[in-house]
Amino acid sequence: MYNFIMKDDEIYDVAIIGAGASGLMAASRLAEKKIKTVLIEKNSKTGRKLLSTGAGKANLSNTDISPEFYLCDNKKKLSEIFKKTSPEDILNFLRYKLGVFTTVKEKGKTYPLSEKSENVSFAFENFLKNSSVSVKLLTLVTSVHYSKNIFEIKAKTLPHQFEKKGFVEKELIIKAKNLILSTGGPSYPKIGGTYSGFDIAKSLGHSINEIKPLITPLGVDLPNLSP
Repeated sequence: MYNFIMKDDEIYDVAIIGAGASGLMAASRLAEKKIKTVLIEKNSKTGRKLLSTGAGKANLSNTDISPEFYLCDNKKKLSEIFKKTSPEDILNFLRYKLGVFTTVKEKGKTYPLSEKSENVSFAFENFLKNSSVSVKLLTLVTSVHYSKNIFEIKAKTLPHQFEKKGFVEKELIIKAKNLILSTGGPSYPKIGGTYSGFDIAKSLGHSINEIKPLITPLGVDLPNLSP
């Protein structure tokens, strides 16, 4: 049962659902412009998938990024996006705003100089401290409604994995003028991957293309076969 409903009296300029790499980057750029923002994340810490990328080293970018390497129905539009915000622009933000300097390894793969993904996650967290961004962790969005130019976000609190005993679930209502969906996809459910972002987008009237796995393991009956 819910204990009570908490209403956030603030009407934020921007609400971001999902504090992965894209959500953290969006929040940081909004913090840079001092825009009142709320960042909502269901995990107990931000950047959960970021911590796993590059086998824990944080593969941030590549020196040879091109639309030709992407499966996309509109590569012209993708090219325009890259021109507007190039990979180098993102790396410069990481270097000079967050203090995450980088190194280039095999095949142009770009990692933080420390080769530790937790350093990248910490840099984002540190940048957002005492900024215009309010971070709400262990907060699961259950629905989003849009009315009279305001997004009303309903959410509920989640227990920390080590503090489930005596936990009392609370329902939240958060309002914002603009919404960024950065929930990621359903891959890697063990660390939080779900279809929730697609469900929210669909509930707001957006169409959803069929979702297909891009990189997936293969199971074979005889794994010890040799050539």
